[in-house]
Amino acid sequence: MELYQIRTFVKVAETGSITRAASELNTSQPSVSAHIKALEDEYGLSLFKRSARGMELSPAGAQLLVKARAILNGLEDFAATAASLNASPQAILTVGLNTDPQVLKIDQLVDLCQNTNPRLSFNFISTNSPVVLKGLHSGEFDAGFVFGPCSLAELTCEPLTEIELKLVAPHSWHDRIQGRSLAELARLPWVMPPGECPYSMLLKAEFARLGLEPEVRLTADQEPILKSLVTAGHGLSLLPSFELKPEDSLSVWDGPGFKLALSFVCRLSRSQQPELMAFKQVLKRLWA
Repeated sequence: MELYQIRTFVKVAETGSITRAASELNTSQPSVSAHIKALEDEYGLSLFKRSARGMELSPAGAQLLVKARAILNGLEDFAATAASLNASPQAILTVGLNTDPQVLKIDQLVDLCQNTNPRLSFNFISTNSPVVLKGLHSGEFDAGFVFGPCSLAELTCEPLTEIELKLVAPHSWHDRIQGRSLAELARLPWVMPPGECPYSMLLKAEFARLGLEPEVRLTADQEPILKSLVTAGHGLSLLPSFELKPEDSLSVWDGPGFKLALSFVCRLSRSQQPELMAFKQVLKRLWA
């Protein structure tokens, strides 16, 4: 048994697909199949049931998946501890936060770092995705979190999850937006983030695909401000679903939602520094 075989087994179990597992592991489908077969042959067990729906765990595979994940988590703990021992004394990372700290799991992140990387501390700055990217470029930030694609050559970007975005309007506009197309909504007043914000770029790309441009009346660069302006009746906006509560005086459009990546970013030239490597190991464990 080799560690790469364990990683392959876990990835196939998580994706339910040889093809997707190969893509995420940056290897070939025959290699993935060979790793699974080698494990099955070594232990005389069938780990998966092949079906039209893909690769489904067998009863034995389901039990072994728990053990496999424990092995990989143990390796990550080892790597994080080793990196922390090599980190400079009292290393401080300035990290840009692009949204609610609870969404970014900052409390859990700090707890994990204190347990595995006691020499590492943080200076967290609450801002937005465009400012995080500018701060990384200028050197103001050591790392940060951003929404949307990050294609800057000077940065390394590690996707963590996807967030769901919803079109929302004042509650009194319910009948004006429900059952309407996105093209029809373009003619209504909008409250938008600045043009460089990922929310704004995503929505404007959708309108551009329809050959339209939204009627932007107001702009604001923070989610709570956008929400407040919509609630007050100033227009529609695009908000992450985690900002929406049942008691809000808002109407959520009944059309399809949107998806946007949440990623961790740092400068490529610094990505191998011990303190950043230790931080990334903790992130991987937290967002696994």
